[in-house]
Amino acid sequence: MITEIKVTGNTVVPTEQILSLMRNKVESILNTNTLNQQDIPGIERYYDEQGYIAYVTEQVGIDPKTGVLTIQSLK
Repeated sequence: MITEIKVTGNTVVPTEQILSLMRNKVESILNTNTLNQQDIPGIERYYDEQGYIAYVTEQVGIDPKTGVLTIQSLK
């Protein structure tokens, strides 16, 4: 269960915008297929559309104890 989604490294796109692009949401069970095939590519595509080169690092993960999903993006 996702209890919180933390986005780090996003200096040019507001966190709220990134969260709105994601299909995985707080209070839902993490779907890794959706994360890897839709959420991450969607975030990267949005950055590209805004004129930035960015990627989500492989350090994406959920803490099994707290349920916090961390997504690190770099531009």
